[in-house]
Amino acid sequence: DTVCDVFLNGEKLGYCENMHRVFTFDVKNIIKTRENELKIHFYSPIEYIEEKNERNALYTTWVAKEAISLLERERNAKMKEDLAYVKERLGKPGAVGRVAELVLKIAGEKK
Repeated sequence: DTVCDVFLNGEKLGYCENMHRVFTFDVKNIIKTRENELKIHFYSPIEYIEEKNERNALYTTWVAKEAISLLERERNAKMKEDLAYVKERLGKPGAVGRVAELVLKIAGEKK
């Protein structure tokens, strides 16, 4: 996930919490003809997931199901690489390890 705040010339345009998405902001009253400053403040996706999981344990399950859905749609050589990547994360502390376990469980993979 990508989690960030977007600013133009010191004005907050918006908050984004997803990757591979297009976000559009109205900048008519903010943009200058010269010397604009665009700032993007990124937050840790791991901390984001852990905070969401603390508030709602079902969030981790949702993330795992979304990951499996993506893997199933791709169904190519990359899928094996992605599952290997997830397996490497097994046993990691916090939400990363829990999501890895759920992804493999949902995918029917063994540890």
